[in-house]
Amino acid sequence: MKKFLFIVWCALSITTYAQIDEIKEQLKTKAKSEETVVWLCDTAFSLYNTYPIITERIAQLALQKAIEWDSDLGIARANHVLGVSHWARDNYTVAIEYYLNALKYYDLLNNQRGMAIINMNIGIIYDDLDQTERGKTYYFASEKIIRSLGDSSNLAKVLNNLAVAYRRTHKRDSAFYYYKEVMALRKAMYDSVGIARTYNNIALLFLEKGSDTEREDAVIAQDNLSSALAYLEEGTDNRLYATINANMGRTLIFLGQLVKAKVHLDVALKLAQKHDFKVIEQWVYQYSVELYKRRNDYKTALEYSSKEVAIDKELRNAEINEQIEELNIKYETAKRERLLAELEKQKAIDEGIKNMLIIGVAAVILIAILLIFYSYQKRKKDKVISQLQFQKMSDEINVKNKEIASYTMSFLQKNQLMEELKAQINELKKNSDISTNKELTRINRIVDNTFRSDEEWKTFQITFDQMHDGFFQDLKRAYPDISNAELKLCALLRLNMNLKESAKILGIAADSVKTARYRLRKKLGLKTEDNLIDFLIQFEKPQPNLYDKIQK
Repeated sequence: MKKFLFIVWCALSITTYAQIDEIKEQLKTKAKSEETVVWLCDTAFSLYNTYPIITERIAQLALQKAIEWDSDLGIARANHVLGVSHWARDNYTVAIEYYLNALKYYDLLNNQRGMAIINMNIGIIYDDLDQTERGKTYYFASEKIIRSLGDSSNLAKVLNNLAVAYRRTHKRDSAFYYYKEVMALRKAMYDSVGIARTYNNIALLFLEKGSDTEREDAVIAQDNLSSALAYLEEGTDNRLYATINANMGRTLIFLGQLVKAKVHLDVALKLAQKHDFKVIEQWVYQYSVELYKRRNDYKTALEYSSKEVAIDKELRNAEINEQIEELNIKYETAKRERLLAELEKQKAIDEGIKNMLIIGVAAVILIAILLIFYSYQKRKKDKVISQLQFQKMSDEINVKNKEIASYTMSFLQKNQLMEELKAQINELKKNSDISTNKELTRINRIVDNTFRSDEEWKTFQITFDQMHDGFFQDLKRAYPDISNAELKLCALLRLNMNLKESAKILGIAADSVKTARYRLRKKLGLKTEDNLIDFLIQFEKPQPNLYDKIQK
């Protein structure tokens, strides 16, 4: 895997230099004008999906030229593209800073379209950060501008974002209001897929209470899902078509129309398995459990429950692997950026030396100066190489630590799956006959045999302490009242995992993680201005100096 990442890294580095050098060569042939800056920005923007780092480098060049050539539009566009490049790499704070700079210049130029797009993008970022109320402020600003421009397509997007924001905060009436506006716009544009998606979203509004959904709401959801299917033919958008059928199956189960529900669930399952829509496949298994329970067919219900648990485990494992891969990619990207900066710096130094040699005089004093300068540069380069070797060793240790921690945490997550499976088995035993009950008891024993969270937590503690030199022991010694759950949270914070990542691994809501962090801060006696993660990092014993080893 590391060999593959190294090959990819080398290829991307070559590609990065080649593309940037090619653009710089083309720039030499162009006039020093606003049109040239806009061309640079358009070129950078076209690459952000595949090469966001190249996008950033070209956009920085565009910003430099825009300032040099006094182009306010160029400054706005360059900041806009820089925001996009950082957004693509999840650097949300930096992205917002560039977007706000772009917004300032778009406002100065009265560029309404630019202001609308920037406001909408900032709103989406705040939504991603779970700061919905803050995001809505920017959505409203974008909506106002887009309405004045008469841009139906972008108006539908921003209204849909507002509907989603209100749905997240459980304000159904407001969400429904905006979904109806979106529907009117989609119908005016004859956007059948968009219409079907909006009908499906409206249906979900009326199903959001789950098992507490009222019958009247379920009927409304059924009507909207029927309308969605009427606008969408199979093959147009397979994922959406499968989703709507799964939701229809769920709704019909609630309404007691089990035969019809089975038909829709079969359609959804067939598409999910054909196109590898794992999440939709899991929904179908989940709804099928309820369907067969209502038919009093507990044996089939148990089979679907087992399938649901199996695919849930598969999705969780895939998510953990994806997190590990994402960490690897972020590590390799950061390393490549540092190396590119060093190479550019060295390239500049080499060009400086070359120019000096070309224009220099063949005098003894100047030669002596050049020799001294060259010797100095060589020592500096050797020092940089040693620092890079140190950084590489340190980074490799950090990545290995994260891989081991992630691998160990995956075992801890198995306990949650076992608890869910055991709870479902106990629920089924309540309404099962004697023979089925006996079989369920046997399965329960199997589950119990694999349910050893204490042993796995001890394994995690040992592994983590090996990586971080008695971290848990020192914490326990300094704070005897700290609980096992708080020790787990300390470990995740020490691994620098964010709120969402910690919630997924612990199997609890993000708000619960916030509460746990607050209680932990109090137990550790931290002040408001103290940073919890910095405290845990400083708490760890200092590691051996790798740089000294390299020097030796």
